[in-house]
Amino acid sequence: VNATIGSYANPATKIELPEDLVLVPGTTYDLPITVNQVSGLAAYQMDLAFNSSVLEVEDVTAGAMDLTAKNLKVPGHAIFNGAKVSGVSGDVTVATVRFNVIGKTGDETALNLAAELWDKNTLVIPANVVSGDAYLLLYGDANSDGKVNQVDTLTVLQEVVGLDTKPASGTPKFLMTDVTRNNAVEVGDAMFIAQYCAELRDAYFRIK
Repeated sequence: VNATIGSYANPATKIELPEDLVLVPGTTYDLPITVNQVSGLAAYQMDLAFNSSVLEVEDVTAGAMDLTAKNLKVPGHAIFNGAKVSGVSGDVTVATVRFNVIGKTGDETALNLAAELWDKNTLVIPANVVSGDAYLLLYGDANSDGKVNQVDTLTVLQEVVGLDTKPASGTPKFLMTDVTRNNAVEVGDAMFIAQYCAELRDAYFRIK
């Protein structure tokens, strides 16, 4: 009988959470939990930890595997597990965690994941788990008054034509103004904010 066993030193299977994830206060955000390059995944147990003053879990929904249990009652944790008798392979999204973003601009939280994986023969699947982090930012609040409205459109236009100074790259004000995410403050940002004010874009400035 032959069996292929993954190396614990350099496992091919990975779970990577996003780093520097930007979340908008007062919104919900769906975070997929994806196991990459896995072979024959049949069961998993996960505990996602975070700052409960910044985020709260609304729900955990199943992905490619059935959820067998979830515990959302522990503050700062989403504890869940799942199984699929036949096993699944590839890049597998096992579940999606829906967060309510309850903190305020400037808040930060680590996203620490503890995960255990098994194949259909109940053997442990070694995995490299990379935790992430998130910070809160009110996209479109170009004048930093805590809300997004047409005054922010005007603020950006004034900065573009030189009536006001553009925010320095990398600063919180710059990140709030650069809603097009092209690393520049320009007319396109004013247009996006105006579209948001007309309810054509959501809080993350994605087209509705």
